[in-house]
Amino acid sequence: MRPNNTFDLELLKPPLRQILAGLDYLHRLDIIHTGKLLLTRKSLLSGLLTVIKIDLQTRNLLLGIDDTSVFSVFEEAETEYQPCPRKVLEDRTIYVSRRVPFSSRLPIITDFGEVRLRDEAHIGEDIMPDVYRAPEIILRSEWDIWVDIWSVAMVSWDIVKGHTIFKARNDEKLLDDRLHLAEMIAIMGPPPKEFLERSQTSLIYWDENGQWRGLTPIPDISLETLADGIEGEDVAGFLSFLRRILRWLPEERPTAGELMFDPWLMEGLGKFGQSK
Repeated sequence: MRPNNTFDLELLKPPLRQILAGLDYLHRLDIIHTGKLLLTRKSLLSGLLTVIKIDLQTRNLLLGIDDTSVFSVFEEAETEYQPCPRKVLEDRTIYVSRRVPFSSRLPIITDFGEVRLRDEAHIGEDIMPDVYRAPEIILRSEWDIWVDIWSVAMVSWDIVKGHTIFKARNDEKLLDDRLHLAEMIAIMGPPPKEFLERSQTSLIYWDENGQWRGLTPIPDISLETLADGIEGEDVAGFLSFLRRILRWLPEERPTAGELMFDPWLMEGLGKFGQSK
């Protein structure tokens, strides 16, 4: 782990494989976990993987713990010398969580309160955290399991880089879909007309011929330039993994099962937890 609390690429791989395996199982059952799949570096460090949707935060991916004696330490601190801060309400007491040591255990997906079934139509719902939204969500077109796959790319980048791929905010720090889509064009290239024809909202940003209306300039960025500072073996392989996911047409993204066997992700399989 790096001093700025980001992971190098080798440390990212084991939990990423586990999450993809969980998503593959859900998708085979025709269950969409929706845009609530969001890991954060802070949650990985605390031993809990958290999910954030707009201003709602819920724990939905849990890690085991290597040394259960830490709970005895918590118990002693709570009863003897350092009780944690709390807020006492009429019907309940809310406690501040204690920091759990970093764990080498793999995550398990939980919290299925917002799942969707694939046999239902999903169009225009406000899902996914703002800067993590897939293009079909921004343009309010039909969506499916592929939003889960998009989230995998967003989160993977955040963990190794320390911030999101897309800024999507203007000078006033307000969310701006024009900027968000312009950044996507810079990284993924222009969207195919087939994708734009699926959404009436697309006509705000592109004309009838699929040409960008120029509501904001296309930034001079790429995955390669943004990846500066990522540590670990085979950064190019990691970027290739991301490019498989970063597609305008959702159905062109690989399934979770296919991503589990990505060459970059397969490299070094079995090394996690081994002493060096």
